[in-house]
Amino acid sequence: MKKRWFIFLIVLLVLPALALATRIVINGVPFETFANLLVSGDFISDVARVEVTASSTLTTNQVRRSMVTNYGMASNGDTTLPAPSSGSSFNVVVEAASQAWSFKPPSGEAFVLDGTALDANDEIDIGQTVGNCGVMLRIRTGASTYQWYFYSVAGAHSDGGAS
Repeated sequence: MKKRWFIFLIVLLVLPALALATRIVINGVPFETFANLLVSGDFISDVARVEVTASSTLTTNQVRRSMVTNYGMASNGDTTLPAPSSGSSFNVVVEAASQAWSFKPPSGEAFVLDGTALDANDEIDIGQTVGNCGVMLRIRTGASTYQWYFYSVAGAHSDGGAS
């Protein structure tokens, strides 16, 4: 019985220390993530699914730890992002083929696409093949300023110019 309590105490004291924050730097700009997460067996992600079916503006809650998809989009559409804030990041996945789908920054702001800064108000055209995907991250660029960065994972995504 003493051995079980000892193991319980070790687990109680040691496991929280394993979830330490780690700083990661992409293109010289730091952002924070959590490291040391060990998962064995099946893993079910607690990620909200956001289906964009027409031109719209996403809310701050829709761009936090989510998967944004164009499933159900019947015609071409633009998706406008809110101002980037702490904790904003999401995956982009194409599930409706042959529909032109673009992401627009908040008015007057600029994206960074695969390490290249775009002009203010330029949109990112998402490749139109099912399975094309990418990651949109908010990166801190100053004491209290953030910018949207898009990194391609699969497919061709491009600078669509200002709309």
